[in-house]
Amino acid sequence: MRKPFFIFILLFVSFSIAAQKAKTESKWAASLTGAIIPLPEFNAGIQPGIHYQFNNHLSLLTEITIRVGNKADKDSEAVNKKYFRIQPELRYNFYNKKRKRNDYAGLRLSYAVRKFADINKGFYAIKRPGDDGYFYDKANINSPVITSSLQFGTVFPAGKKLSLDLFTGIGARFIKTAYTDVVNPIKGMRSRPADGSTFYASYSYEGALTLFYLNAGLRLIYHFR
Repeated sequence: MRKPFFIFILLFVSFSIAAQKAKTESKWAASLTGAIIPLPEFNAGIQPGIHYQFNNHLSLLTEITIRVGNKADKDSEAVNKKYFRIQPELRYNFYNKKRKRNDYAGLRLSYAVRKFADINKGFYAIKRPGDDGYFYDKANINSPVITSSLQFGTVFPAGKKLSLDLFTGIGARFIKTAYTDVVNPIKGMRSRPADGSTFYASYSYEGALTLFYLNAGLRLIYHFR
């Protein structure tokens, strides 16, 4: 996981040097967003990015998401957590000079590597919908995620070189989960709560899964100019 991070830092420094040498306003910008990582328990992440302006309307934002706080505590339900995501976003910008803001619409694609070892006696389903599956003591889980979404947002100036990007998006998630090295698998049926309502993580089903996807957030942008 360290290698992609250092590659990004190298690119970031290179873009910064190039921007300082430019005599006109740079087409480059850097961004930073917080993230919640979809792994067992609460996992925080950082999401740095690079933005390039092709012309007055078209631009490309490319971000990577890295999990922070990799050490598991003694009560952790999962260990050996690995997560890395890259997501390019092609935008069409609607500049409004009178309001000093930039509204945009875009298409975002992402691919995330998601792996961990579940050590908390779990269950995974083998049919969907349904509750037939296997109980187990331990298992390794590999559950990569692909997303595709339409993005909408507004960029507000927050200083000479800083801007705030308020965004939201809607689309679909495509997940394919595999369980390996399963310890003591016992076939059975998962019991439901009395009221019938419950929530199961996307990686609790083995196989391909397509889900609704919704995102929203606030992004900090630094302009090289």
